[in-house]
Amino acid sequence: MTDKSELEESVDTFLLSNFPQIKMHGGEFEILEADPNDGYVKIQLSGACSGCGISPMTKEAIRNRLPEKVEGVEMVSVETAGEGDLGF
Repeated sequence: MTDKSELEESVDTFLLSNFPQIKMHGGEFEILEADPNDGYVKIQLSGACSGCGISPMTKEAIRNRLPEKVEGVEMVSVETAGEGDLGF
């Protein structure tokens, strides 16, 4: 197992600080990819997020706010487990 990169740590901290409702409501997030070379981050939501009516709004908020708040993030893809990649 490898250590988290600085970018992964920053994304993890951002998500925990800015989207506590994910874990508070029984959801989880996983950083599937965080490439510091091109600024691409891919996140998967699971648990209670799968099938949640507000998960589309949460995903959109993450896509919009992450590049604004975390240095080095240029592109964000957020998917919900079982739905596949929903794009940028």
